[in-house]
This record gives sequence, C-alpha cells and structure tokens, in this order.
Amino acid sequence: MRRVSIGDLQAGMVVAKPITNEAGMVMLSEGAALTDSLIRRLGSMEIGHVFVEGDAPDAKSRDERLADLEMRFRKTGQEKYMDTIKKVLKARIEEVYK
Repeated sequence: MRRVSIGDLQAGMVVAKPITNEAGMVMLSEGAALTDSLIRRLGSMEIGHVFVEGDAPDAKSRDERLADLEMRFRKTGQEKYMDTIKKVLKARIEEVYK
C-alpha cells in the first residue's frame, strides 16, 4: 500500500483504504478502481491523498523506515518534545505497514 496525492492518481489504481469525508462517511470503499471521473470528484472534495494498492517504486520496508527514524533521532537524547515527535512518527510508520 502507498499514499498518493490526488494530483498523482491515475485511472486504474485500486483504493487500499476507504476514502472518507470530514464527517467520516465512506465516499469510496477499499478495492474500488479509480477512473478519471472519480479522481476529479475526489479533487473537488478537497481530498488530499488516497492509499492505493501496490508499493512505491523505491518503497522501503517497515524495518528500514524504523531504522531511519532511529538514526534521525539518535542525537536528541531524552528531549521531551523530540521524544514525543519520534513516538508519533513511529506510530504512523506502524499504521502504514499494517
């Protein structure tokens, strides 16, 4: 699964996670194939990105991303706010790779 901005979507891509509006209503369900018409509609609804099936050409594994995160935060020590940021980023990586 990969996250793709609306401007980079292409017809034929398959939705990997349901697309919801601000109220939480499902606008397009998982498994739906995108068409040019659907992509235009999503853009008009101010949807910023969509999760689609498949990996990015240069996709890193979960473990590689977690190792990168550790490396980037290695010099922050026990700084409270940096530790909080690191935890949020780690949770996001874990979520993407579920």
